[in-house]
Amino acid sequence: MTHSRATIQITHEEFHLLGTFVSPLRFNESLGESVWVHANGKRQRVWTASCGDTTSTITIDDGSVAPGETWCFPVPEVLLVNAGRFFMFGESINLVLDHETAELRCDKASIKVSQNPKALRPVVPVSYGGVPSATVDGMGLWALLGMIGDEPTGIEGNQPTPPAICDFDPARGEIRISVDWTAVQAGVHVCTLKAHFSGVDPDNPPSFALPYPELRSVLRNPTSLRSHDLTLWAPSEGVVAISGDGFAITTAVVPKVSPWGHDLAEVVGDFQYEWHGCNLVLITNEDMGADAMWLSAIPEDERTDDKCYRVITDVLGDVLPSEELATELAELHDPDAACRLVLQGDNILAVAELTEQNYKHLPVHLERIDDEVLTLTAKVVGLPSAITTV
Repeated sequence: MTHSRATIQITHEEFHLLGTFVSPLRFNESLGESVWVHANGKRQRVWTASCGDTTSTITIDDGSVAPGETWCFPVPEVLLVNAGRFFMFGESINLVLDHETAELRCDKASIKVSQNPKALRPVVPVSYGGVPSATVDGMGLWALLGMIGDEPTGIEGNQPTPPAICDFDPARGEIRISVDWTAVQAGVHVCTLKAHFSGVDPDNPPSFALPYPELRSVLRNPTSLRSHDLTLWAPSEGVVAISGDGFAITTAVVPKVSPWGHDLAEVVGDFQYEWHGCNLVLITNEDMGADAMWLSAIPEDERTDDKCYRVITDVLGDVLPSEELATELAELHDPDAACRLVLQGDNILAVAELTEQNYKHLPVHLERIDDEVLTLTAKVVGLPSAITTV
């Protein structure tokens, strides 16, 4: 039975889990990023918080949800921030939710706020059935996630961070995480951790790029774990996951690309740039019409022809996505143009793909892309279906 209103009694333990696995996510409610809670019809209450490509999920199985009961509501951040103060008055607090308002109550106080109309429904957590996994010591994994992020001594800022490659090794009974710094003459850093495996083909064990900054940002307090063991799941449905007793953290798979960009300072010309991880560069210039551009290498398995690099910039945000808008954007496509328009969520982006030769003359191509984006922006704003929500 679906309900239009729900009352939840939150204990200290549940609030502690929320503080551990939700508060590290620095989500922006104005962009629709938010915390949601739902009854899944299996007598469980599930909290889900998404920020960018990272999602934390907390499952509460305390018998308070009736069989077959289903509902789903956002929870404004201001209530969670103030919930700790309400525990000063007692051992539990009540959260009352409907589609219009959210209220926090205890015996001596209450706070009621309107729901955020921009709150986006959470991503449904992936199913792990049949996915290869490694069960490891939680404290050990926390330590590894910290160690592999340490740069070698002498490495200056604004450098690409090599990907951390995670290998399941059932023959040795361990996971192995390696970071290749040979491009800056610092060798390869390798960390290992004992593991028990499930669903792993010994002849073809998983090897994948581990999105350790995102996982580490959430798994930052290992002393809060209710169980010493954690399970690291191989990539499935585009995400990598860590799960434990009552929680899961999922984040987007890092594409595997060969090291690149160590010559960027020489090829970028008068443009300013800032590395974000191993495969994303923010490019700016005060003379550009666009606020910024993002440069990345195209993963090997996605490349067509001789295209090796991708440049993306915003054209128009906060649009209402529709089939009509997608059709109108496709009609603006010019095969001889430097970039094409793409509708991604509620954003219209300009995307350009460059060859290795283009990369060597990067400023020329960035200027051409910037000129075309200005022209395309004027056309997009005039489209009948380009309706903005703000």
